[in-house]
Amino acid sequence: MSNTDDRNDEMSDLLRAWGVSQTVIDTFKENGMQIRHLNKLTEFTIDKLIPRAGDRLDFMEHLQQYKDRLQSQNDLSALLQATTSGQMVLGHFTTYGSLNNNVRKVLANDIINNELSSNIHARMPSERIDFLAKEIVKLFPSETEVMWKGAYGGKSRRETSVGRGLLLQTYYSIRRKLRKCGVLAKESSACASRESVSDVEPDDDTDADNIQWLKNNSKPWKKVLELWEKTNNMRLRFLKKDAIAVHDYMDSYPALKHANGYLLLEQDFNQMYSNATMKLYAEFSVLEAFIIKNLTSEKEKLSIENSFSPGKKIISFLYIYIYINFFH
Repeated sequence: MSNTDDRNDEMSDLLRAWGVSQTVIDTFKENGMQIRHLNKLTEFTIDKLIPRAGDRLDFMEHLQQYKDRLQSQNDLSALLQATTSGQMVLGHFTTYGSLNNNVRKVLANDIINNELSSNIHARMPSERIDFLAKEIVKLFPSETEVMWKGAYGGKSRRETSVGRGLLLQTYYSIRRKLRKCGVLAKESSACASRESVSDVEPDDDTDADNIQWLKNNSKPWKKVLELWEKTNNMRLRFLKKDAIAVHDYMDSYPALKHANGYLLLEQDFNQMYSNATMKLYAEFSVLEAFIIKNLTSEKEKLSIENSFSPGKKIISFLYIYIYINFFH
């Protein structure tokens, strides 16, 4: 699905939350209206899009509330001063000159709840996360952007997410709670595919914590093996979504560069194809040569051809693993 389709769906979700009729929603979609156009709407344009006076008046009321809320969202200080919990955050910083983990959780909850206040289906695109992280650091100079927006590697954030920041952690946590309460319906597979706008959603906080641990540690090996097995499904979802280069994937998980790193990939393969392990080893050299022959990137070819055991075995195994999963 294209980015334009994603943005049109966001607009449709917002209009539904406002109680707008399906006819108006379809008209907005036919005219390519997106959320970024809301602040530019004139009375003339609204008249054209919504001919019925009653529908138009209802829409304009919601539009004004949306603009007011957007203004407050862009003023973090005003947002915090308007709530008791927010005042606690401000007071703590004034007294101690920094935030502790408990206060950060309160701050993250206030921000994300405000983001979802007008539309519980709202996404959190990377641009919005970046903006919010910068606003937090402006108001609380002791904080760092990376803590709030996460750390990333590669040429773009969507290539290799190295760590999810507090804002996305809180966003997904709140969505899970809404889903458990039945307020937020479980999405269809088509909707789930659009979730990449905001990153792959972890199944629970434990999964996210385990992934984060694996991205920062390569020992003790016993714990690496345990968490690697527990996170198999989630890591595969990340790999499918980002379509990252193999060397970037290995950079994300330091344990893969361990002398026994190939054992982790064997574990993944065994879990997915429990009856094919012996066949894989029997045909390993043939598969390895086939993968090298079919690689299109010279950098990727060299990363295998110039590697020596056990590194070559690890990289070759990962290429084979990815090829089997994503091209067959």
